[in-house]
Amino acid sequence: MISEELVSSLHKVHELLPEGVSLTKGGVGEIAAAYYLGHTLLKGDKGPDAIDSDGNMYEYKVCETTKTARFNFHMGSRRDATPGWTIEQHVKDKFKDVVGCYCLVRNGMEIIDGEYIPVEDLINLCLNAVKNSTSQQINPNWNMTSLRKALNA
Repeated sequence: MISEELVSSLHKVHELLPEGVSLTKGGVGEIAAAYYLGHTLLKGDKGPDAIDSDGNMYEYKVCETTKTARFNFHMGSRRDATPGWTIEQHVKDKFKDVVGCYCLVRNGMEIIDGEYIPVEDLINLCLNAVKNSTSQQINPNWNMTSLRKALNA
């Protein structure tokens, strides 16, 4: 049974959320990441997730546990038939506004592990991950071990 204390606490949490920030679609992880990194969350769920004090914007991928952590970079479906469309440009456009991505693992609201990926490396990782794929969905993903291996390759 759901306790009144839990529901009451969640009501308070919603009152304290920054405008435009939601607890859905990774919102809790993004809040933990922004707090940990000293960033400000951006509104909405499209485009960059946060901005630092110098105006640099970042993508966040935050998972809750190390054992099941998967960092998914879903970029929609292939549009190979669209004139001028290339997967290279599609991936570059996806990350055009960010300087990098933080892939973080949290335990509750505490960040316990993570990697920072500069945008150039992120683009190369994503392109290498999908270059031989025949899937219509562009969704490169890694766990922390495979991500670190790919970064050090």
